[in-house]
Amino acid sequence: MTAKTTHIESTFMPSGTIKAVTLASLVMVTCGAIAQSYPLKPVRLVVPFGGGGAGVDAVARGTAQALSELWNQPVIVDNRPGASGIIAADLVAKSSADGYVLLFAEAPLLSVHPLVFPKLPYDAVRDFAPISSLAFIKQGLAVSASLPVKNVREFLEYARTKPGILNYGSYGTASGPHLAMELFKRNTGIEVLHVPYKSPAAVVTDLMSGVLHSVIMGSSGNLVGASAQGRVRLLAVEGPKRSEVFPDVPTFEEAGLSGIRAPVWFGIVAPAATPRPIVERISRDLIRITATAFFREKIIGAGREPGGSTPEAFAILIRETTALWAPIVKAANITLE
Repeated sequence: MTAKTTHIESTFMPSGTIKAVTLASLVMVTCGAIAQSYPLKPVRLVVPFGGGGAGVDAVARGTAQALSELWNQPVIVDNRPGASGIIAADLVAKSSADGYVLLFAEAPLLSVHPLVFPKLPYDAVRDFAPISSLAFIKQGLAVSASLPVKNVREFLEYARTKPGILNYGSYGTASGPHLAMELFKRNTGIEVLHVPYKSPAAVVTDLMSGVLHSVIMGSSGNLVGASAQGRVRLLAVEGPKRSEVFPDVPTFEEAGLSGIRAPVWFGIVAPAATPRPIVERISRDLIRITATAFFREKIIGAGREPGGSTPEAFAILIRETTALWAPIVKAANITLE
């Protein structure tokens, strides 16, 4: 009876409904087939930074190399620096949504810029499809070796005796180090002056010379070298566990401070309308790549720690990072034009 009833129902199903169901099924099958054969031509990875060096560009190029080998297709790194990454993001947002133009994105580009720029040529949420995280940077509190402090407690005590006299560096307004130190200031009550620079290398150079007193920044090659030379002291790192780059440095929690979270990450996004099967295919491949010894060597060597996530998990990370920095940006009145 059940089978007969179903036959009768299907017999009298409106023709429009039948066509819609058939079309939807055809689209699903077609997208799945495209994802299985993807990529059929070179893929362009747009990077919002200049080329060269052992930092962010090394992560992007390591990712491109690994994907090229896995896909047996060239993955071309297209460096598009300028306008705090907006040029690169806008290019990808307006590209064909077919999986052949991807954006190598950093946390500020997707989670902070919407908070500090009054107007962007794209919507950081609606115009991109998150694919996967790639790498994370544990930011740490570093001080010049010229300061008479050896740990976080001593630094706070020293800073409180010199309110508004000590300074801290960043590589630009609304950068990771700027936001991280504003969070640190809010949580500890100290007052240190912000000195923006144009690059991490310039920050570390002045930190080593004593021109700068402190910084919260990621474990870049410059900071690793300066710490090894004893010219800067790394007092603590953020996160629930110690950094793989600085395993002997305590976390902020271990140093007696809670609530110091300053996530810096990199990941891959695509134009928003990219077919879901292609997004999921790229995500699976990136998760596979980030787990390899090759990728870990590339990332750790660049002062980064590997990621790898589903599109859903990466979307959550982007939202959570925005929610973390929104009150800091508002309280410090941080804006960019």
